Amino acid sequence: METVFDPEGFRVELRTWLRDSLPGVWGGARPPVRPSEADDMAMRKRFDQALYAAGWGALSWPVAYGGQDAPVEAERVLAEECAAAAAPERYNRIGLGIVAPALIHYGSATQKERYLRPLLAAEEIWCQGFSEPNAGSDLASLATRARLVDGRWKITGQKVWTTLSTIADHCFLLARTGGPDSGHRGITAFIVPMDQPGVTIRPIRQINDSTEFSEVFFDDAEPADEPVIGEVDRGWQLAMTVLSYERSTNLLNRQTRLSVTVDALRRAVRDQGPEAPEVLVDDLVDVWIRSEALGCAVREHLAEMADGLPPSIGNNATKVYWSETYQALGDVGLALRGITTDAGGGLLDEEPDWYLYYLGSRAASIYAGTDEIQRNIIAERGLGLPRYSA
Repeated sequence: METVFDPEGFRVELRTWLRDSLPGVWGGARPPVRPSEADDMAMRKRFDQALYAAGWGALSWPVAYGGQDAPVEAERVLAEECAAAAAPERYNRIGLGIVAPALIHYGSATQKERYLRPLLAAEEIWCQGFSEPNAGSDLASLATRARLVDGRWKITGQKVWTTLSTIADHCFLLARTGGPDSGHRGITAFIVPMDQPGVTIRPIRQINDSTEFSEVFFDDAEPADEPVIGEVDRGWQLAMTVLSYERSTNLLNRQTRLSVTVDALRRAVRDQGPEAPEVLVDDLVDVWIRSEALGCAVREHLAEMADGLPPSIGNNATKVYWSETYQALGDVGLALRGITTDAGGGLLDEEPDWYLYYLGSRAASIYAGTDEIQRNIIAERGLGLPRYSA
């Protein structure tokens, strides 16, 4: 007899677990107000490991790979409760959100057995080698090349904006295996160990002082044993599939955290903010409306997945809407942060640090596919409009 998922029962169980487990994850009663990047990453890793130990690291994965075969609704409940409890974001998020779908859908039995459980347990960390200096949103023009030399693949080229590359054990990398003009028909997906000769990592310091991503150089670097995910020269279809997951299930976590932040900001202004100008209050109401609409869109995407449908073009539209809402929230939060109250203190003295939040939001319309490219995809593939040509 099939077990029926009880979302509210799971919510109660999860809420209790978070209450009991998070102090150990944080290293105290509450997370530090402004942890260093190293402390933040350490908290994230402890949280991934705690979720794995509890059996909740990947609820909707097959049991054979460490999951629970739970419906995607369980992932929504997990995301909502983690956001409400101020749990850290996932540490191995590239592996969980991008690499795991690639391995589950396209990987061999050996690859699944070798990589999925260490990924889920945060024992092996992954980065994603897609973007290049001249091939970001136009990914089909990538130039990093893989060639067979005496039966072994050799990879040469450069990747950029490679998140988590400084701590990653493996890179999920796209390289050209076809001719120079093969476009998307000559791309292959590889597993590449990061700790080897021929891999050079140069961190990029961001405007918010983070060095979370880097540029990575490959000079005859060798992929792992059984290195190809899927088929040679068929990596484009694989990449498009996993990127659609990045804009669907990954978006769930971003949306829930944004909604929690919006609600906290509304409460702060309501309780402490008669000094806030009416125009900023109106802007905050607009952001709240947008966040509610965003939540409805994400729930619709999850319902489609629950029905067995692949991620749709609607996910691209939702990603654009999320990035614009995130940036609008950063604008409002930073503006309200500068207002002082009659009592002499700041209107917003609580977390998040709105200055850093604002700076972080600027990249939202670029990563995971720029808003401009997303609109082209929506127009051409979703609405059937003709391709633009200058």
